[in-house]
Amino acid sequence: MKKKAKNRKAVIILTCILVLLTCSSGGSDRFWDALNPVLYQDLIYGNAERYKTDALFVAAVINCESSFNRLAVSKAGAIGLMQLMPRRRRNWPWKSA
Repeated sequence: MKKKAKNRKAVIILTCILVLLTCSSGGSDRFWDALNPVLYQDLIYGNAERYKTDALFVAAVINCESSFNRLAVSKAGAIGLMQLMPRRRRNWPWKSA
């Protein structure tokens, strides 16, 4: 259990470092190139702009929460890229598919 927590912390720290490095160097394209696969780039940028959120932050959350697996389901029941809880669906600002 402790090893999992350490690994998760390491992933979060490395993702944050990657985000900081790419933002500071002015090359957000390098951030997207580092993500594999980048299937959701247009969707992330479009919704980040729509909801006035930083696209790189959204991508970092998705990377940490689901590793870009849209079919991810947690033990607690959270679903999707950002691991949202279905019981909160009525509060989501968008219509679910």
